[in-house]
Amino acid sequence: MSVAPSSASALRSWAAAEAEDAFWREHYPAYLKAYPDQFVAAAKDDGRVIAADPDLLRIVQLIRECGLDIQQVWVRFMAATPISLAL
Repeated sequence: MSVAPSSASALRSWAAAEAEDAFWREHYPAYLKAYPDQFVAAAKDDGRVIAADPDLLRIVQLIRECGLDIQQVWVRFMAATPISLAL
């Protein structure tokens, strides 16, 4: 049986998601230009770029080498090359 999160917990999660969304809306164009087709890891506390690499596993390694936990950063792929999908 699962337990639903408390209202306070849900509101904190919603606020955190909104903060992350606002961060990427503001920084995505510059990061896309600087780091095309790479994952970018940015520190949640000050927005500094921690790592950029096309390999997600390498990003995780670089985050750890900086002494950070994955929960202290936001990671997003800067998709410069369009991907075509046939369904």
